[in-house]
Amino acid sequence: MNIRRLFVAEGELPPPVPGKAVAAGAQNPGSVGVFITPQSLSSFPVASFVVSMVWLLCQKLFPAWGQSLWVVILSAFLVGGAIFLFSVSDEDLKPRNTRAWILATVVGFINCLLLACSALGILKVPGELAGS
Repeated sequence: MNIRRLFVAEGELPPPVPGKAVAAGAQNPGSVGVFITPQSLSSFPVASFVVSMVWLLCQKLFPAWGQSLWVVILSAFLVGGAIFLFSVSDEDLKPRNTRAWILATVVGFINCLLLACSALGILKVPGELAGS
């Protein structure tokens, strides 16, 4: 596995020039670091904030069941599921085969768990988790 692929996203191909034939392999789509894409700002930090906000609203509006940790988990899966459905509804981002669908679903599930952990404040420095 190429480590660079974790940090660099392929860019889009340039628009074709009318009247000029170019081989598909000769085109360079370019690349951009995934950490600096606009999508990175609107993905995990905003989704984490939305889950936390929903939980706090439930605590205020529905005190009887708003304190439950299940509200956070349900909110995380609703927000994560909406992001997943939005992503796979785009023809360019949709997984193309069964293996890709399974991988996308597993990654989506893990991201939902991370959203819940973030809202609950479970994500800590590994040293704190180990008790050192």
